[in-house]
Amino acid sequence: MLRREFGSDLDRINASPERATADYRWCNGRLIRSVEVKEITVDTHRQLVAEAKAGKTARDSTTLSMRWMIMINLPTLSTVLEPMPSFPPDDPELAADVEQFFGARMMTRAEREAEWRRTHPGPKHQPTPQIKNLGRDLDPHLLVLEQHGIVSTHGPRSEDPAVAAALWAIAMRTHGAICMAHNPVRDEKPGIDVAFVAGYVRTERADVLVDRVELWLHNDDHSKNVRTSLTNEPSTERHAVLVFDHQTEPEYWSATEQGVGFCPTRDLQLPDAIDVLWIIIGPIACRFSASEGWRALRMPDEETTAPEPGANGAVE
Repeated sequence: MLRREFGSDLDRINASPERATADYRWCNGRLIRSVEVKEITVDTHRQLVAEAKAGKTARDSTTLSMRWMIMINLPTLSTVLEPMPSFPPDDPELAADVEQFFGARMMTRAEREAEWRRTHPGPKHQPTPQIKNLGRDLDPHLLVLEQHGIVSTHGPRSEDPAVAAALWAIAMRTHGAICMAHNPVRDEKPGIDVAFVAGYVRTERADVLVDRVELWLHNDDHSKNVRTSLTNEPSTERHAVLVFDHQTEPEYWSATEQGVGFCPTRDLQLPDAIDVLWIIIGPIACRFSASEGWRALRMPDEETTAPEPGANGAVE
């Protein structure tokens, strides 16, 4: 994509242990362009999926009589970098009626959006339990539930102190995951299985990615490397390329379906270190600069991935 944009190849910059540098550089006479690439993802999501693939999510038991399913929520960028709600457009007549009859002033759409940004200053931490030894740790507490005829941690509660203690221990160890039991079937043995579920919001609006980028850029822990690397470059044009991980970004499917119609409309306030910002999401690249605004381009067919990033830009 950038090769096509610049008209020639980019040179990979050798990393320096003493000084942060950009990932790529492009030179044409006095015009120097530096490029820093980061992948926007959720580390916890990837770690949990990797553990599942490694077969660490099932454990047979010699003490339990049932097979328990532990449902762990997988964080996504929809939950970690929560999208702004789609506030209704201004209605002057309704606002006038509210002020006349109730003596209250309705906030405008712009004011509600500004308030939302003020109260959502950065990435939201989504606690997830450690999968290692999870089955071993839950086994004795699930046994207590079985002994009292309880097959789910979601629903009516027993007043028995032993049950209350077991439910509390399970909730603390799983961060509130729902645990449900069934009688073993066919070749199943009593035991514990961990299942991952992902709840997310897909809006089909490209401006949601602008919200995510703003939250990410204004969190120093996550964007400092990008800003520092580009600041250190003797460039006339500094490009930040943010590649959204399709496994953790629900709007990947929106971009795939809408093509170049998936283009943000809301301006972005870039840090001083960034002149041009790119969002790459699946087959679509969106480019923003203060002078030109947003435009969307289709990724070249031969490019199935973005340029290789430097350090990961994960938000968790």
